[in-house]
Amino acid sequence: MTDSLMACGLLNGVGASSAEIAMSKTPKTVNRHNVDLSPFASAKRKLKANSEAWIETTYLHAPIKANARVPIPQIVLDHLSKRLDGKAKKRQGRGRFSDKNKSSDSASDVSPFAFATRKLEADPKAWIETSYLVAEFNRTAREPIPQSVIDHLTARLDGTAKKRQGRGRLTAGRRLTKLLIAKSFDRRESWLAWRQSKGGLNGWRQIRNADWWQGAPSERAARMVKERLGLNLGWERVRNIAYEVRKASREKA
Repeated sequence: MTDSLMACGLLNGVGASSAEIAMSKTPKTVNRHNVDLSPFASAKRKLKANSEAWIETTYLHAPIKANARVPIPQIVLDHLSKRLDGKAKKRQGRGRFSDKNKSSDSASDVSPFAFATRKLEADPKAWIETSYLVAEFNRTAREPIPQSVIDHLTARLDGTAKKRQGRGRLTAGRRLTKLLIAKSFDRRESWLAWRQSKGGLNGWRQIRNADWWQGAPSERAARMVKERLGLNLGWERVRNIAYEVRKASREKA
């Protein structure tokens, strides 16, 4: 039981380093009037700093969906994701001829995304023109979509935007975060390895089924760090960061 309580202590930061304590302190009160909480705030800031920045599909797809005044059909959202990820291909030629009555009730439906929905339902591999998609997103938006985001979205849908390779410049903040992850991981992994050698890793029944109490010592340590620091990373990435820092430290020694 003592060892299991210690596991909880390691998760919650008992005996944490001064760096961890500093990062986990309650932040100062932020004046909400000075904070941009609009759906595309993150993308707008990034593009303002660098007009050629790459906005991940998730950060375009989710705000577009959330900002719509009317529900966007899932079939259109799926097409959007494929287009943004470069997985959809525009077929050459004039496409498949349809003998359906063009004046039917469905064809006269002018509600948002009606045309795209009909076309994709008839042919899941159909290509919806960029101008139509952007116009519909604009037409149904609760809040105006920033022009910088529209320009980026258009370039992504047209396939003219290119994602730069590499993880970008390692800033002081990112370097500190990596060091903190490595330090937290090493301490937890060492304790878990010792615990496994003494009596196994079954643990106290109250924590036995916790997400962070699963797998080998290295996996559990990574899960604990991810949970403790609130990282938006997979446990494998957390572990890899710790190993990268450990390797770099050994090479310097």
